[in-house]
Amino acid sequence: MDSTNDLRSENAPDWTNDLIEHLAALSAILQRWLDRPPQDPDSLLTAEQLGELLQLSPRTLKDQAAAGELPHHRLGKHYRFSRGDIQKILKLTQEAHGPDSKRIPARRSKSG
Repeated sequence: MDSTNDLRSENAPDWTNDLIEHLAALSAILQRWLDRPPQDPDSLLTAEQLGELLQLSPRTLKDQAAAGELPHHRLGKHYRFSRGDIQKILKLTQEAHGPDSKRIPARRSKSG
């Protein structure tokens, strides 16, 4: 079904039919553009995006990146993380705590 033909009218001015054709062509181009996969699979994530993935506070990620504890890219005042950075972060975590380690709760001091 050609929706462009459905919108045309013999009584419409020529410019209207031209506009409909151009809009249909533009719509097809935009749809093809939207359907394609991202060109850069190694795009950079913000601290907020990475925080959502890792279930961490973006502020914690930014603080640790600023302290040099996490690999990152700095663009002006903005922190960005590549897939490579994320792999390094996960590797650092495994090296520091072991692959199957669990966090031990802090001991409570006895008052008295």
